[in-house]
Formats: sequence, structure tokens, C-alpha cells
Amino acid sequence: MKQWVTKTTLHAAQVLLLSAFALVACGGNTYDGTPDDGNADDGNADDGISCDAGLGKFRECGLLSEGVTLCEEPESPEERCQARCIIDASCGGLTALVCEESETGAVSMCLESCDAGGGDFDCGDGQSIPAEWECDGDMDCSSGFDEASCAVFACGDGQTVAEGARCDGFPHCTNRADESGCPGLECGGGVTVPDFARCDGFPDCDNGADERSCPTFDCGAGETVPEDFRCDSEEDCLNGSDEAGCAQVTCGSLGLRRSGVR
Repeated sequence: MKQWVTKTTLHAAQVLLLSAFALVACGGNTYDGTPDDGNADDGNADDGISCDAGLGKFRECGLLSEGVTLCEEPESPEERCQARCIIDASCGGLTALVCEESETGAVSMCLESCDAGGGDFDCGDGQSIPAEWECDGDMDCSSGFDEASCAVFACGDGQTVAEGARCDGFPHCTNRADESGCPGLECGGGVTVPDFARCDGFPDCDNGADERSCPTFDCGAGETVPEDFRCDSEEDCLNGSDEAGCAQVTCGSLGLRRSGVR
């Protein structure tokens, strides 16, 4: 996934910084600030990277108020690298990125160095992209060189798409053949959607099967919204109760900005 999908209205710098500890994925955990008991089976438990550490850093620097957040523990190497950038950053560096939208400071450079690709792909014209973007079905090089000479998947109706687009959760074949029979949630009729699409508040199955029997947040007055909408910085309940008691990004004299800290 090239970037985490988010419903927040924060500017790009805030989203980039906060996403390292607030990953936008189905099943995000509502975090009330209670420290972990340390008994979880986590192979990375000794490296100091956790929701506790990351959110604590924001609060130590005066950038995050108390309140409910949605936080998932960083797991992938890229996520853990970004988390480390935040934990080790100076408060001045974090403030510059979050509140002043600085893209040239040490924190920004550290985050950018955490590229999940583990190396660059040379587009041949001076442009480079993460290596993992080669043959993923999207032309990321302006010349399209990253998708040239890639293996293809036959849709069955004469159309072909990049093999890397197979089972990526987004139909590229007009007949959706590239998403049929893939691991994930069965929609019916041989169509599947990725597990991460389950209960994200947006129906991906044509019949809406991926949004059935999902956890919900009770807005009151008979209204409910997906649980994952809680504290996402947008008022989804008519009465706004899904954003009540949520943590906020604070920038002191620069003003207060709401944050779902996702």
C-alpha cells in the first residue's frame, strides 16, 4: 500500500507524523491511554517502540491532549522505522513538522528514509521510486518504465493487467477477474475483497457483505456509525458524539487542531 488511507482532515504533515502510531487499518483499537501490561507476545517488545511510547512522546512535547485515540502497534519494518523517528526526535523537530508543516527538518528526513521498498527503482530519467512499486499495476515513473516488461494477468476477455495488480483489493479487469478467488472475505459469486476492507465503513462487496455485523459506535437517538469512525477527526454522528472526548493535536500559540490520531 503506497500510503495509508485516511478520513482525517489534518494537513499532510500531521497525517504523515501521526500515522506511524495511528495506522489506518480495519480493526484499529480505541486507546484510552492505559499503559500495556507488558505481557503481550511481541517479538519487538524490547526495542521501546509502542503506542505508549509514541503517544507519550507527543504528549511530552505538548503536541497531543489527553483523550481517546485509535492506535495500532507499528508492526512492519517501515512502520517501526517511522515510529523510531518519532520517539527519538526532539520536541522542536516534532513541533516544526506537526505545527509548522516543515518538510526539510531532521524528523521529516528520517521519516522519508523509512521507505518500505528497501531501495530505489531507477526510472531511467533521473526519477526514482520505491523498489516495491515496480510491476504493481500503477505507473509511478512519469515514463511508465516501472510497468514496462512486467508479467501480465489475463482477465479472460482479451484484457490484460499487470500481474502485480492481482489480488490487491482493487479490480483492474473490467470483469473483476483479477480479484476473483483471492484470499480474503468472500462476497459471493467468487468475488473476494481483502481482509483490510472488512468493516471500514465503506462497502466494497457489491452486496455490502463486508460491512455486515460490524462493530458500531452508538451515537444515541437510534443512530450508529462504524466503530472505526470514532475519533477520526470528522463528525459522523449527527450530534457529533463520535468525536467527543477525543485527543487533540495542540500547537500552542499556533492554534488547536483536532486529530483522530489514526
